[in-house]
Amino acid sequence: METNTRSRTTDLADAVELVTAAVDGLEPRDVPLPEVTALWKLFGTLRAKSATGEVMLADRVSEANEWKRSGFKTPEEWMAKKQGCSLGAARDQLQASKQLEELPDTAEALRDGAISP
Repeated sequence: METNTRSRTTDLADAVELVTAAVDGLEPRDVPLPEVTALWKLFGTLRAKSATGEVMLADRVSEANEWKRSGFKTPEEWMAKKQGCSLGAARDQLQASKQLEELPDTAEALRDGAISP
């Protein structure tokens, strides 16, 4: 494994900062028509990759026990609250995350975008 002085968390936080700045300054009418479709597609890719990351990490998030420290009864309740989704959606996400550990081909297909979260 290659040693890297920057953590994944730091790299992703920097990316979130860039995306936040791009969205905060977005004036749709100022985007040239030849560029608008490509920009729209990039936002879709970001959404899909973000959802993939959430699914892949959900089981580890459960293990981290932040949900307990925050006073929630279950990790699914905490995830639903933090993501703004239903309890059922959070439950499905956690279940899928647990299954990925035993299904490396499925995990790879998810990373590659061949299947959706």
